[in-house]
Amino acid sequence: MKCSVIRDLALITLLLIVLLSLVLGGCKVATTTVVETAPPTTVVQTTTAPPTTVVQTITAPPTTVVQTVTATPTAPPRKILRFAVPAFDAEVFDPILHSSVAAYQYLVYPNLVGGDLHFATADQRTGLAYKWEASADNTTWTFYLRKDARWWDGTPITAHDVKFSIPRHWQPGSRVGRPAVLKKLLGGDNADEEVGWRIEIIDDYTIRFHLAAANFRFADLVSAADEFSRIVPKHWAEKHGEGALATGAMGAGPYKIAEHVAGSLIRFKAWPEHPFQQPVYDELYYMAVPEESTRLAMLKKGEIDIGEFSFERLPELEKAGFEIIRKPTGVLWTILFTEPYKDPILAKKEVRKAIMMAIDKEAFNNAFFFGAGEYINDGGNVAQVADPRGMVTRDPIPYNLDEAKRIIAAEVPEGYKLQFIGVVRGPVKTEHIEAIAGMLERAGFNVELQILDYKTFRPRWMDGKIGPGIYLKNGRKYLVYYPTIYACSPENKGRHHVIQSPPKVEVNPDIPQEDLESLRCMDDLILGRLVPAKNWDEYWQAYSDIMDRCIEQIAPGSGFLFTPRIFAVRPGVLPEWEVNLGYNVPINLSELVVYPPEYEASAYHPAEYEGAR
Repeated sequence: MKCSVIRDLALITLLLIVLLSLVLGGCKVATTTVVETAPPTTVVQTTTAPPTTVVQTITAPPTTVVQTVTATPTAPPRKILRFAVPAFDAEVFDPILHSSVAAYQYLVYPNLVGGDLHFATADQRTGLAYKWEASADNTTWTFYLRKDARWWDGTPITAHDVKFSIPRHWQPGSRVGRPAVLKKLLGGDNADEEVGWRIEIIDDYTIRFHLAAANFRFADLVSAADEFSRIVPKHWAEKHGEGALATGAMGAGPYKIAEHVAGSLIRFKAWPEHPFQQPVYDELYYMAVPEESTRLAMLKKGEIDIGEFSFERLPELEKAGFEIIRKPTGVLWTILFTEPYKDPILAKKEVRKAIMMAIDKEAFNNAFFFGAGEYINDGGNVAQVADPRGMVTRDPIPYNLDEAKRIIAAEVPEGYKLQFIGVVRGPVKTEHIEAIAGMLERAGFNVELQILDYKTFRPRWMDGKIGPGIYLKNGRKYLVYYPTIYACSPENKGRHHVIQSPPKVEVNPDIPQEDLESLRCMDDLILGRLVPAKNWDEYWQAYSDIMDRCIEQIAPGSGFLFTPRIFAVRPGVLPEWEVNLGYNVPINLSELVVYPPEYEASAYHPAEYEGAR
């Protein structure tokens, strides 16, 4: 009996030792066979083995091991949007050094007056000014600024920033379009002397403009729908010099510039402290990828989310299952005549007509756009505008190769070289430019072709260094309340492309007066009718008159085709994504930020907007 008890105690002890070894070994080290056959001393040795030996004997799948570890909760994945275009228009961040409607600037700088989501009209909910009012005669405008707006360093945005920013648009070195439109309203040639009192600071958050002439749409001119709205930090410029504004290091938009690789990448990082535009994404990658096949490969691999492509890629993009967005503002294919008042040949209306007759619009449309383009004439990129009552465009000059050859033989001397500048920009490709050049040569012109990128071309163009010739331009249809003014007339105090003052243009004395008259479709008299218009009916009537005259005179140019811009989006990336209708703004701001409910931007309704003024 005593032996039996001792034996039972020994067995119990042995079982306890085995159980202890299983606990220490993670319960998966030994099998029952090992326990039954191993002597007690071996079992004890197993329980004292180093942990590495035990781990080496584990055969369970990794998921079992993970389950035994208490992991730190992982952070949610970062939201990154990557957008690729063929090339950047420019890579400067001071609004006056490039068209202030550049796609990236609206992420960095605030607007005095906001715009709707398509940057088509002024919107009091999305800018610095939450309300404004005009005098009965539209010569005095007062803007009231919100008090919660801050620069990225926490400095309040005030009326002092506004007064500092507005006159910069017409200063030497400015490259914005049509600066004299603003300058004329603030004193014209005397603006620099008068701006001190014409822009009056009532208090830190109230600013008043005393205009030199009545203008019923001044709020639109200083809104996101136009070129003169971007406000820059006065305190930053005074501390670091105005040259520092070109880096975009200090702004107030919902995204900061985090990285800039010249020619290939602008990376933005969210600034969640924005008072009323909360960033949707942690980062935005705005990428320039010149080769279309590379952009397509990146899209297929998921390396970009949105890309711009040519019409030729449509079948492949649709077959791959990408969402296709056709930007309705699209591209107006236009020939502009640069500085024709310096060239006795281009100054001839018949020669300009022959150039447009030489272009086979249908062949161009079929070759590059599957015939999907719309044949229109915007008066040489004068329009770029949607009248609320319908698109202000006309029919293009018909293709007539025989007549073009006849005119060229009669009017163009042997040895004359036609300078043709083609700018690779957005959807415009080298193949398009070369096709047009070939048509002109077939008609009898000796074409001297230059192919440039836009960031090289624009400064030369703005500085009047292009010279006489023609320029293949891709304009836009877009819902803004102004025409792009190209001053082809020598009577304009400005260059051929924007109204500026001074100096006057230089006119070749060998050009007959009759030919000069054919270039005066937009002289100061007609331009002056737009500025003092008292309402939209007067404005559009004057505008329509300008359009008719420019098309009849084939100056400053002539349009011939409209095609939508094509974007492809990876499935599921942006279910509600809509391409912005504004000029040169590829993404709808509503997809990048979240507005509070009271700031939900409205759609464009001309009648409602007219009634609310």
